[in-house]
Amino acid sequence: AKIAIMGKLRHITGRSKVVECVDFVTEFILSTDRKLVIFTHHQDVMDMLEFKLNEWLADGGFDKVCMLKASMNGSQRQAVVDRFRDGQSRILLCIFTEGVNLQFCSDAIILERQWTPTKEEQTEDRFHRFGQVNPVSITYFIASGTIDEGLTELVEVKRARITATMDNVEVAWDQASLMKE
Repeated sequence: AKIAIMGKLRHITGRSKVVECVDFVTEFILSTDRKLVIFTHHQDVMDMLEFKLNEWLADGGFDKVCMLKASMNGSQRQAVVDRFRDGQSRILLCIFTEGVNLQFCSDAIILERQWTPTKEEQTEDRFHRFGQVNPVSITYFIASGTIDEGLTELVEVKRARITATMDNVEVAWDQASLMKE
């Protein structure tokens, strides 16, 4: 029952971050010519982002977002990635998904934290592939005073333990470095 409550709180928190994410994205689009990928966990969070971003993009004369949904098969996913890479759209919305190469893009947002560090590392690794020529910037949205803080601590402790076990190295975790104003 506790895990279900945590899942519900995580979902509510994801929904609550949409407006701030849209603000971040609009500033990004206006200040750079780069592309941006936004990862969500819940489909309705992605749908809210799509609606709000497309509304802003249309008003500004920009192309609509591309969307990569979990329900798509491999060829459908690749077609969306190709359209994003080669087209005018500068924003790709993704449900956490496997088997996608995004080395042509160097900026991403992880809007909803995952339960495990490996899921997040897999996501980050989509950008660190052969052909990447720019420094990669991944922004984690963490809502202060919500389940995000506990989830962040949980994931980072897991990451430190996995790293220590796999590499026989002790990893110090600095909570202050993760929390941004």
